Amino acid sequence: MTPTDNLEGAGDLVERYALFEATLTELQSICSDFGVKGGEKRTDGIRRVLTEVTAENARLREALEKIDAIRNSIIGFQTVGWSDHIYPMVAALEEAGFEGKGYDKMRTEIRTMLAAEAQLKAAREHIEQLSELLKIIKEHWIDYDQIYSISVHEADEFCAGLSQEAPK
Repeated sequence: MTPTDNLEGAGDLVERYALFEATLTELQSICSDFGVKGGEKRTDGIRRVLTEVTAENARLREALEKIDAIRNSIIGFQTVGWSDHIYPMVAALEEAGFEGKGYDKMRTEIRTMLAAEAQLKAAREHIEQLSELLKIIKEHWIDYDQIYSISVHEADEFCAGLSQEAPK
């Protein structure tokens, strides 16, 4: 039973009370998510959490406004500069609490990606060479059963001879 159950014709008041209860439940959920301390009075905890959330929202909003200004500058000037764009963007992100990975860690990741890219390029080149070799084999052997009947050594010798004949 709620305090408004005995009120006749108080539909608006009942709706407001229901909204208040829903809002309070949502605030309690938010408070538990943000860690209202057990010994705190509920209202003090809610005020503290709301203050923290409001401050966090303002800090993030300020960072987004700075990044938006940088984006607009890049679009307007159709150029990107380190001192006008990159450094201010990094500063805005750091002020908002986004520290990034740092130079050393990113250099290591970039080197890893470059090494993987080099391996991929080498694999693609190898696949292209194998494709060319397959074309040559198909041109020289009409009867594909011959491929399976020769020994591995003979196949190696044959392929070595073909690769010398293959156009570069």
